[in-house]
Amino acid sequence: MQLKINRKILKSGLKLFHVQVPSDDVTILYGVNAGSILESKSNAGISHLIEHMLFKGTEKRHSRDSIYNEIRLLGEERFCHTSYTNIPLGMRVVLKDFDHTLNLLSDLLFNSTMDSEEVTKEKQVIMDEMRNRADNPYYYIWEEFIMSSFRETPLEKPIIGFPKSVMNLGQEQVSNFYRKIFTPSNCVLIVVGPQPFTKITQKIEKIVNGYPSKKIIYLPKLNFQLIKTKNRTIKRKLDNVHLMAGQVFPKLNFRESIALDIASSALSRSIFNRLVNEDAISYNGWAYYYNMGSFGILSIYATSRKENISKLKIVIQQELSKFSKGQIDSQYIQDAITSKKKAFILKHPSTMDKAKLLLEFYLQGDIDRINLVSQEYDITLPKTVKKISKKYLNPKNLAYVILGNL
Repeated sequence: MQLKINRKILKSGLKLFHVQVPSDDVTILYGVNAGSILESKSNAGISHLIEHMLFKGTEKRHSRDSIYNEIRLLGEERFCHTSYTNIPLGMRVVLKDFDHTLNLLSDLLFNSTMDSEEVTKEKQVIMDEMRNRADNPYYYIWEEFIMSSFRETPLEKPIIGFPKSVMNLGQEQVSNFYRKIFTPSNCVLIVVGPQPFTKITQKIEKIVNGYPSKKIIYLPKLNFQLIKTKNRTIKRKLDNVHLMAGQVFPKLNFRESIALDIASSALSRSIFNRLVNEDAISYNGWAYYYNMGSFGILSIYATSRKENISKLKIVIQQELSKFSKGQIDSQYIQDAITSKKKAFILKHPSTMDKAKLLLEFYLQGDIDRINLVSQEYDITLPKTVKKISKKYLNPKNLAYVILGNL
């Protein structure tokens, strides 16, 4: 599906992207350049705390209860979280609620009060969230893997922060960070729905231009000379051992990224077949390539009994070694291309799905590439995937994090 993307930079500095599609609903999705990449160890978790605080009250909306009830009355389909580089905030609503929702989201994003008493209470909520995350082995090992892989870079901190850094955040510090970062000039706004571009632009300008324009915050570039692999073993009383291995890449061009994505899908099949079918030592095992815009990550995950941990590592090393030499079953590659193309098409159904994908491609550096993906899958040849695998995949560059009762 080809999307015609309209665009405009408003007087406030807000970057607006719009796609007109036939629909009975509309999605409004903001993206803020924020996250752990802008933080230090001392204020780690401040972006995530502010994400929570967006729903605690504004000058117009005075409590979390009233805000959440307003969201419920709009249908409750919202999207918000904190990542390493961005905080998205959006809703999918019926057409007649467009104006109301735009006003609500803009108010939450640019006019939150960051009340001192509420900041204190919300920090306790985040402590509970930290415990919940620690109880989830996969989520825990993923963050440990990222921190281990990105030592001495802005990503060596968890998105949620450290208990000490979060508890030490004061209201003034939180408020100052919020006022500096959460400004229209530091945001992108994506609208997907049936309304004409001119009509929605006028409404957005009327609302958003009322908020002060400030200096654009540019995300720091990662120094890949500092990124070195590091292995970690974390002891915890669990019935299974969880292993995550991975490799970090500098920014790849579009075609290389697509080819590596296909290779990771074929690698996932190969690893799963070994661990689950042939060797029968794991319930699951997979590989996935994450295009994070300014960098990429190949992540490999598997679980098993602690007696099998050496076998897990051997299988992963063996399979990745084959791929690094270009020794990939061509049928695996062709099947991966077919699967990836269909999965991409299936991500398009709703206006919210389209908006999320548009934001994803914007964060990767080129929003227009959303219209090139299917075509790129069609023209990518097995020999290209093998060539890219030989160029970038290297078992010697794997970093391991192992979690369990070892």
